[in-house]
Amino acid sequence: IANLPYRTTFALSPGDMNVRRIEYKGKFIEFSPSPTGLPTLRDLDILLYCESWIGNAPVEDRDNDIYRVFQFEVEDFLEFSGRSMGGDRDDRLIQALDRLAGSKITTNTIPFGQNYSTSFSYIPKYRLGRDANGKIKTVTLKITYRIFYLIQNDIFDYYHPDFLRLSPIRRAIYMVAMCHKEELFSPITLSFARLHQMTGATSPLRKFKQTLRDLMDNPIPGHSFEINEAYETVTFTQLREADVEAR
Repeated sequence: IANLPYRTTFALSPGDMNVRRIEYKGKFIEFSPSPTGLPTLRDLDILLYCESWIGNAPVEDRDNDIYRVFQFEVEDFLEFSGRSMGGDRDDRLIQALDRLAGSKITTNTIPFGQNYSTSFSYIPKYRLGRDANGKIKTVTLKITYRIFYLIQNDIFDYYHPDFLRLSPIRRAIYMVAMCHKEELFSPITLSFARLHQMTGATSPLRKFKQTLRDLMDNPIPGHSFEINEAYETVTFTQLREADVEAR
């Protein structure tokens, strides 16, 4: 993982206009922002909600009810993501959907089941349904082919339920930690500077260091952390289920 050309492709906060480009062995994938910025790590909740619905279909005996276009109730999504039911919820939801629909992903990799590379967005289109008072009641959206294919074929990671309760920077660190699943339960060590880069943190490195120190007493779900101040490194280890239950 230390040499992986990885960087969190979702922004930590709204308004991030920086293009993310990852290159590896002649292949590349580039994430370009919408007019209002890249999707944020909180916008990701919409994708996670949709992906959970698709991924849970076999368990819930919904194999014949899986499509790239589907509709969900806004209140169900808000409950899933732990968000407020009131306030400016409609404005925030529209902004998130616009960032997901307006940001472009360009790559020279060939998607499964197709014979061409392409540019695409996370959600090609969406439609809102409103109640009698004008509040958004339902969202109908279309999932891009690549994401739909991966989930439908069980090519996805299982995130800890508490992921949705984490702050954006802690989410980014969690996602970096999940990159080493093939090295399950083996400690991974990264420099402060490298992890700072991989998370896409925009805060100064000195402030990011304090975030890492806080992980010692309040780690992200399913992982333990050790800090080496002398070498400015962080070592994280994925906990086994028995260790998690013991905590």
